[in-house]
Amino acid sequence: MSSKIFTPDSWRKAGGAVEDAGGDVASRIRSRLGSVQLTGEGGLTLLDELVAGIVPAVMEAVDGALADMSTGLGLEGDALIETGNAYAAVEEAATELGGFMEGEI
Repeated sequence: MSSKIFTPDSWRKAGGAVEDAGGDVASRIRSRLGSVQLTGEGGLTLLDELVAGIVPAVMEAVDGALADMSTGLGLEGDALIETGNAYAAVEEAATELGGFMEGEI
């Protein structure tokens, strides 16, 4: 027997956490990558300059991927919340139907 208990609120809470995680992860990665500095003690070498030229394009690609990931997690969170709402509606309907059946057994 499973020890996991699912309720409409557990679905909604999980959905909110997934939505929040999408923004948090993207923000933290952008912050970390944005803090990378290419400066040496003696100035930039030729390799440093080449890497410095590539970094903006890489950052643009990473930013696009992070936006997609954040959007996907937001949609997943929304779906979990909607599942919780549907679950609650089914439970309400089942309770209402059960009320009509009392004494029928």
